[in-house]
Amino acid sequence: MAHISQSSLHNRLLRAMSADDFGILQPHLIEKAQKRGDVIIEPNAPIEHVHFPERGITSIVAASDDGRRLEVGLYGREGMSGTTLVLGSIARHTSTSIKSRARPFSSARTS
Repeated sequence: MAHISQSSLHNRLLRAMSADDFGILQPHLIEKAQKRGDVIIEPNAPIEHVHFPERGITSIVAASDDGRRLEVGLYGREGMSGTTLVLGSIARHTSTSIKSRARPFSSARTS
């Protein structure tokens, strides 16, 4: 499988990485097409992949004990999913899903 080149990406985090840092991540990146409503992180489940949006918007939603849902965050190509991994946790209490409407959502995802 061909590697994703850093210069072809639109995600600002991946573009801003040093070539050495991107080289460490590059072998683990795959392109992933997704559609509106796809859940990429389930609440209270281990985070299996980190997504770096190329196009589109993702929504972070928290749920209360009585089932009410509240959107607590949004991010697009300036961000990534799974930021709790960076902070040392393997799961999160919120879900993350695709909110894109304008065009198909795509991301570079860790394999």
